[in-house]
Amino acid sequence: MDDGFLTVASACLCAGTAILYERIQIIYLEFAILQKNPTALQIAREEMDDIQDQSKWQFAYIFLLWTTVFAVKWGYFAEMLSKVARF
Repeated sequence: MDDGFLTVASACLCAGTAILYERIQIIYLEFAILQKNPTALQIAREEMDDIQDQSKWQFAYIFLLWTTVFAVKWGYFAEMLSKVARF
């Protein structure tokens, strides 16, 4: 059972990292916009569709990375619970 949680964690980590690497340029662009960089604002006008799509991708990779964290925790917790005597 604990191996299943760790397998899910590995898959979620790979998927979350792939999404992050695919979208990292837009994330950098968003941070540059927040710093009011004039060059970034010009680029943002051209990339407006990608910037608007970023919120759904951001939710996806944050969800996958948190799932990774909790799957690892549950994997170790399941092993500890299996050794506890039942009443």
